[in-house]
Amino acid sequence: MHMVVRAMGYDGERLNIRKAALRAWRQKFARQLRAHGVAANATDRAARGVTEPRKLDGIYRAAQRRESTHWRQRASAVARDLSINGDVTAEPGKAQLLETRRQVVRGWSEIADDLVRQGEVQLA
Repeated sequence: MHMVVRAMGYDGERLNIRKAALRAWRQKFARQLRAHGVAANATDRAARGVTEPRKLDGIYRAAQRRESTHWRQRASAVARDLSINGDVTAEPGKAQLLETRRQVVRGWSEIADDLVRQGEVQLA
């Protein structure tokens, strides 16, 4: 399910809703749905295995108009690294990030396996 929250107050002013507040609303909404017999969870993107970062709104909209310079600039940076160093410089901390992700995925997989063994296939 996808839900849209209009971030506008009664006075017409834009509300500044923090991510933590949105997360809490999602969790409460899922609890209310479960109370009415609807299977619902409020999981974060990372917990669902969605690891690709979202593009900034401006980058996304420019790409839709085919006017984005974002990918051209990134490709130029890689080409520059290759011409200067003969190799692409790895992003700092990326190896640790990938290892942490592997550990998290392994942990979730173990939990899913345990749930299957307990007969909770849908929850797994």
